[in-house]
This record gives sequence, structure tokens and C-alpha cells, in this order.
Amino acid sequence: MKHKSWMQNLIGALFAFFFSVSTVGILTTGWDLAVSSAVRLLLWCGLFSSLSAVLFYFRYGWCGILLLSIRGAFALWQDGALWEQMQTFVYKVSSHFHNVYSWPVIGSHSTGNFSLLMILAAWLTALSVSFCICCRKHSIIALPAILLPLVLCLITTDTLPDTPYLFLVILGLVLLLVTDWGRRKNPRQFASHTLRTTIPAAAALALLFVLCPQEIYVNPTEKLQNTVWNWFQQIQSTAENAVSENITGSFAFQKLNLKNVGPKSDFTYNVMRVTASYDGTAYLRGRDYDVYTGTAWESSGRREELFTRGDDASGSLTIHTSGVGNVMYIPYYAVNEVVLRDGMAENSGNAGEYSFSTAKNPVGLTTDVSPYYDLPYETYVWAGELAARITREEPDERSRIQRIADYVRNSAVYDRSTSAMSADADDFAKWFLTESDTGYCVHFATAAAVLLRAAGIPARYVEGYMVSCQADEQVPVTNQEAHAWVEYYDSHAAVWRILEATPAAGSLPDGESAEENESAQTEPETETADGSSTDEQTQEQQNETEASEPMDLPGNTDAGNENAGTDGNVGTGAGSSGGIGSDSAENGGGTAQREPFVMPEWVDEAVWILLALLMIPVQGSIRIRIKQRYWNRGTPNEMAIRRWRQSVRLAELTGMEMPDVLETLALKAKFSQHTLSDRELETFTLFRQQVLQTVDGMPWYRKVFLRWILAVG
Repeated sequence: MKHKSWMQNLIGALFAFFFSVSTVGILTTGWDLAVSSAVRLLLWCGLFSSLSAVLFYFRYGWCGILLLSIRGAFALWQDGALWEQMQTFVYKVSSHFHNVYSWPVIGSHSTGNFSLLMILAAWLTALSVSFCICCRKHSIIALPAILLPLVLCLITTDTLPDTPYLFLVILGLVLLLVTDWGRRKNPRQFASHTLRTTIPAAAALALLFVLCPQEIYVNPTEKLQNTVWNWFQQIQSTAENAVSENITGSFAFQKLNLKNVGPKSDFTYNVMRVTASYDGTAYLRGRDYDVYTGTAWESSGRREELFTRGDDASGSLTIHTSGVGNVMYIPYYAVNEVVLRDGMAENSGNAGEYSFSTAKNPVGLTTDVSPYYDLPYETYVWAGELAARITREEPDERSRIQRIADYVRNSAVYDRSTSAMSADADDFAKWFLTESDTGYCVHFATAAAVLLRAAGIPARYVEGYMVSCQADEQVPVTNQEAHAWVEYYDSHAAVWRILEATPAAGSLPDGESAEENESAQTEPETETADGSSTDEQTQEQQNETEASEPMDLPGNTDAGNENAGTDGNVGTGAGSSGGIGSDSAENGGGTAQREPFVMPEWVDEAVWILLALLMIPVQGSIRIRIKQRYWNRGTPNEMAIRRWRQSVRLAELTGMEMPDVLETLALKAKFSQHTLSDRELETFTLFRQQVLQTVDGMPWYRKVFLRWILAVG
């Protein structure tokens, strides 16, 4: 039997307390986790540390720890809040690592309190540290519970925990590792060795913290991370283009090959996070293309212009990209002055996060729009005839734009699985309008831009992201939200406006105008769900402004309305049914609903007690079987030594006197060259049988205790 020292268990309790407190402190301060009561959490740490140290003082104290752990785990799981807290914590951690390393985001944000999760972390830490010290095990057993919270915080420099907790856990690790050998091999010296080591270790660590404060910590790998991410993003974008043959959202290329625009891939990855001060749809402009060749959109290069900006700021929008790219995404209409070079705003500062103030109304700015009339001659011939036929009855520019948008929107059904253009086709827009029955944003935007140019209206094809913003909430954006639309130049107001010609998925909707959508981005409270104003004066002002085309979200607006209508009908039916049932019950014509049966609390406790009682013989049988296998393992001399140790234990438990011959045989097996015979080994078996016979003659309660609790067998 190993030497037991109450001093060692006391030190184990202190170590467990400090480590559990530091673990909870590191998680709460490093990841900004809220708890109900810090004092209560501190008391839990003290309770767990002392309880585990006391139970580990006894030989079979682990049985009590196991039962307590099972009962506590079941209670936490039954509560349900622990699972929500775990999911939210995983979401916070994975979101942060996604921002830094572009790792996938998992979990969900469903709670803001992490008390139960911190209690669980304190229990696991206290248990592992107590077991390591009180049972004289190797330090490696306690390292996972200690290091995991620390590693989660120290991978990046913006999740550093508070200094006191960091100091405690590092000091504890130093002491745990330095005293490891002495704790296991010389337990009598462990207490004094620990005390002598604590003071110099604490002094040296304090000096280190003073010389290297947290404020000067830097991440030397940040530049390498950005380089690797940019390289990975280019490969990922190229691969996505090759696989899905459509726009990927990278917008780094000066040419979009329309011949390769085919079914969109379901491959999804996060590209940015957007936080806006308003609810509504935000169009984030990536890049525009000015040259249409019939089979591609190209950026001619050497273009430079000021983009249309807003007047007075009425909102804000912040973009945090997953990796540093050369494109800066621009909302409509940014108050900031934005210069477009080759159709995009360059991210010259390699910023991963940037913000814009946005306005409701754009400010006129004269610019050279001559490149945005051009079309190939063959395209101009057929597109000019079609545009003239579509707009022949419309007297003004606004009406012509409206008719072209309606025509394009009604020309096909939105379908992400649309196949590539036929090999014999030489004009993408013509093929889409005359041959294809389906399409998605690339098809509709291309056709609309071509027809607008043919009608004498400056237009350009634009790629970016369409994001459904929620006020003051961070919205993740994936590559699946990459979108294409048209910008046309409003010559009366001298501004670039959005034209959304893409219908909703599988439908041909009528929606609000671009100006109405822009208004919804900054002042959503002034409009209803269908885009109409709640104020007559506002409605009159909207009627006086220049209108563009409906901005229905692909796969969202009408599909959502349709589902809402269906659900509403079902809900009405259910409500009617419920009302009839209530009337019937009141009038005696029906049966009143019974209260749900609730299991009494004492039944739950009784079930747990029965399970604990059943565990006693089960664990006893397992341990007896293990001892029997241990009894017959090894060479004859090894078996003799093992049998002597078990015989000593049996004599202690039953109070029997052990024959001297057994010790003589054990010494002979250990120190002589003689190999014990089967007859000599049988002496140990005879003594064991005598012990079992003695146990069988004891009162039943002692027999149960020895057999099933202490596993004498």
C-alpha cells in the first residue's frame, strides 16, 4: 500500500484551487465571458478542490468521485443551459479564429451567460490536478486541463487573459513540473520541496512579468499569416472558378469569361463579416466591368474616377474581411470619397477591417460615361432592335429603364443550376434572352446592361455581395452571397444608380425600386414590407424622385412571402380547430385536456440511488476479475511477488495473521536465483482460500463490504 500523507493531499487541494481559479479566470477574461456571480464561482472552485483532495486520500475514493461526476453531469445536461453555453463558447472561439486564420465557424450564439460552463471547467481542472498530486501520478495527466484554456487564449494576441490569472497558471505549471519527480518518488520530501521552490519561482516569474508586460506582446507571425492567407485565397478562388465556372467573389480578375458561366457550386466558405447600424439589404460593390465582347466582360484598364458618394451621413457600415485582398468593398452610398481604379476601390493599405458612413441620397458628380455605351457591332444590331421594340412606347429615360428591367426579369426563371451557353453561341446576352429558360444574377445583369447600352443609357456590369444586414449585429457573409447587378448612369441627377434585374428564385416578382431599397438601408422605419411609405408626404417625395428597377433578392423575397402565406393558412386552420375544441369542452361536448404528468422528484432520486447500488456489485466483480488475472500473470517468481502483495492486502482487510512462509517465499523469489515451483506457489493460493472462507463466515454486511466494496476475492 502506498504511503499516504495528509500534507500531500493538502498541497494537492491548494494546487487544485489555484489552477481551477486561474482556468476560470483565463477563460472569462480572455474571451470576455459573463458569469452570474464571481464569488459563487470562487466558492465552487474551493469546494471542488477540497472535496477531490479529501476523496483521493482514501483508497477507493475514486468511486465516490465517479458517482458524483455522473450525477453532476446528468444534472447539468438535464438543465439544458450547459449545452447552449458550450455551443456559444465554441461559436465565439471559432469566430475569432475564423477572423484570424479563416478557420470554419461552428456552434451557434444562443446565450450570454457562461456560469455552468465555468463550473464544469473548474471541476475538471480541480479533479485532474488533485488526482495528479494526491495519487502521485505524472504531471502529464493534469496538463490537458491546464493548458487547453491557456492555449486557446494565447494563439492570438488579442485574447490575452488578465495578468493575475496568467501569473497563477504559469507559476503553478512551473511548480508542478519541477516537483514532479519528488512528488512521485519521495512523497515525504514533497511538501518541503514545494515550499522551497515556490518563493524563488514566484520572484523570477514576477520579474519576467515586469520586464515583459502584456501591453508589448506582438504576434511575430501576423505578416506570415496574411501572406499565407492571400496565397490560399488566390488558389481557392481559382479552384472555385474552375469547378463551378462562375463568379467566386474574389473580383481580382480583369476578365469574366461568360462561356464558362455554368451551374453554381455549393462549395461554401466565409469571406467577411458585416456590421451595419440599420436593418435592410446592403449592396457591397466589388468591381465593375466596362467592356462587353459577347463572350466576356472585361475591365479595359487605365480607368480612374470618383464614385458617386452620399450627402449627409445617416448610417454606418463596417466590413471585416477573412483575408487581406486588393479589393475594398464599397456600400451605396458612402459619404467617404472613393476613387475607382480599373473599376474597383483598391485596398492599398491591406486593411482587413474598414468602415464607411452611408447616406440615404447620392450627390451628383459629372463623370466621363462614354465607355459605358460601347457594344460589339453584332450585339448592337440585335440588341438595338430589341431595345427599341421594348421601349418604343416609353417617352422618358426612367420609363425605358423600367421596361428593360421588366423584360429581362420576365425572360427566364432564376435557377442556380443553369448550364453553360451552347458552344455555337457567340453572344451570351442573346443566347440567354432567346434560348435559355433559366439563369441567375450573371445572366440577368449581363442582359440588362447590354439592352440599356443599346437603348442609349450608360450602364456597366458590377460584381459584389448582397448582404441582409441586421442593426448593430455582426452578419457573416459567404461566397454564396456573391452577386451581380447593373449600374446605370442617371444623367439628370449625375449619379450611378443600382438596377436589380434578377428575379427571386423560381419566381417573377415585382418589388421596390433601387432608391426605395437604398432608403431602407438607412431609414427602415419609414417603409413597410412591400416598400411603400407609411407617410403620404414621403410617398409624394418618392414619386417625384428618379426611379430605378425593383431590387428583389434572389431566392428570398417571394419565396419568403409564399411560405409566410402558407404558414398563415395553416395557422388559421389550427387556430380554428383549437377554438372549436375549446367551445366543445366548455359546453360539455368534448373532453378537457389533461395536465401533463410530471415525474415526482423522489422517483428521480430513487432511480439514481438504485443505479448507484447496482454499480457496487458491477465494479466489485470487475475488480475481482482483474485481481484474479493479476494473480496468475508473469513468471513463477513474478507471480510469487504479486501474490505476496495481494496476500498482505487480504490479511490487512480481514485481520488475519499472514504466515511467515509467504514472506520467505516472496524474498526468495525477489533476491535469489531460484525459480519457485508450482508447489511453493500453491502456498499463496491456500492462504487466499482460507481468507475467502473466513469472509464467508462473517456477518452479511461485512461480507458485502469486503466482497463488493473492497473487492476481496
